[in-house]
Amino acid sequence: MNYRKFLIAALLVMSFAVQAKDITITRLTCEMQEGLVTTSDVPRLGWQMSSPENGTRQTAYEIEVRDVWAGKVVWNSGKVKSAQSQLVSCADAALEKDRHYTWRVRVWDEADTPSAWSAPSDFSILTSEAAFAGSEWIGAITRKDAHLPEGRKYHGSELKKPEAKAAWAAVDTLAKKSIYLRREFHVAKKVKDATAYVCGLGFYEFSLNGEKVGDSEFAPLWSDYDKSVYFNTYDVTSQVKKGGNAVGVLLGNGFYNVQGGRYRKLQISFGAPTLRFRMVVNYEDGTSETIVSGKDWKYDFSPVLFNCIYGGEDYDARREQKGWNMFGFKEQDWRPVVIQEAPKGVLRPQIAQPVKIMERYDIRKVTKLTAEQITAACKSTKRTVDPSAFVLDMGQNLAGFPEITVRGKKGQKITLLVSESLTDEGACNQRQTGRQHYYEYTLKGEGVETWHPRFSYYGFRYIQVEGAVLKGQKNPLRLPVIQKIQSCFVYNSAPKISTFECSNR
Repeated sequence: MNYRKFLIAALLVMSFAVQAKDITITRLTCEMQEGLVTTSDVPRLGWQMSSPENGTRQTAYEIEVRDVWAGKVVWNSGKVKSAQSQLVSCADAALEKDRHYTWRVRVWDEADTPSAWSAPSDFSILTSEAAFAGSEWIGAITRKDAHLPEGRKYHGSELKKPEAKAAWAAVDTLAKKSIYLRREFHVAKKVKDATAYVCGLGFYEFSLNGEKVGDSEFAPLWSDYDKSVYFNTYDVTSQVKKGGNAVGVLLGNGFYNVQGGRYRKLQISFGAPTLRFRMVVNYEDGTSETIVSGKDWKYDFSPVLFNCIYGGEDYDARREQKGWNMFGFKEQDWRPVVIQEAPKGVLRPQIAQPVKIMERYDIRKVTKLTAEQITAACKSTKRTVDPSAFVLDMGQNLAGFPEITVRGKKGQKITLLVSESLTDEGACNQRQTGRQHYYEYTLKGEGVETWHPRFSYYGFRYIQVEGAVLKGQKNPLRLPVIQKIQSCFVYNSAPKISTFECSNR
């Protein structure tokens, strides 16, 4: 009898152990976001519990927080009897600012059976002052020297007034040019971790040793720059290498610097394109160093000849500088940066998910415009339509930009006009959505080239292509050949976390 009782008890223990393993803890969040950099003194944590058994519920939890830089556990909540799993306060932890933490959690179910510990997640409590300590705002020209108009009155009918036209005509053209910025540094020790903090206004593209960091578009998210200015945080540990390294940043205007040209709803500038940057490299031996934006950086003009969030973008691939964001690049012809005025807004970590290319659409229909249609379209669209023009129906209306893969000769130019609707002649019609907005790409003539705009977008379904042919089409004028073209649907990359169905149809 005793043996049977022992066997039954053992089986029950095994059953509970299996049950504990089946409970999993996923989607660890800080302030409802994953991997967050927060300015909160008391961050709030959350998690999700899953189980193959219906009716499983949490009755208690235990949280453990470790200071990454100190390499030790700094707080353990102990077993807390609670069903709460979202916005759980860390008030008792007394965590320090400007520190990086990892944490994990386990829970108990209705039978008081513990789950395994979750995989670790991380968060940082970081003040903007610490994130950018020692760095300065840098660029090509100060707001003062650019003679940028003050105030927010330059919109609608105000832009037609002589004094408004005169004010914007007096602006130094350097203030709206897209620029490259670069800085080299050396690493002589084994790297433990490396973190970069970047704020490039209006928009930026950050690269390290020739490779773009992250896959976001239009970073950072736009805001009222007199109130808030967002920055992004990147773990670049895997991209920092021993020996020579190089930081490269491409800047565009975005909503920060809207000076017009082509179509615009308004004109307002909070300043010329500007960068604030800081990278912290921690070594295995306990030492660290920082790379900050300052007067030792250099800049040059980028291949982006024109960029306006409303008007579109022009890119001349002939002006690309191979290796500009690589160590050892010859920068003797580059210019020293100037220290710029800071935006009025408070620097804040971006907590929303970045905007990315989330969907792509291929061609659904191709229509070649006839000579008669082109003549009529020139009148209705108020622009000269090239005789080579054809229109692509991409099958989906979206907000974003086209991407082309093309082969052609150096100096050949392709124009892409986009719209949500067509004119009676079948050309792209921007009359109701703002014109002129278009993209121009000048080829460098070095084999297959792929390009899409970086600093502008539009709502469209149709793409009018001028100065090129599609692969497989007749090409008596030897125009550039587009091998592939897609519509890139750009929107917030927040993950889908749940669905529901409703019987009310």
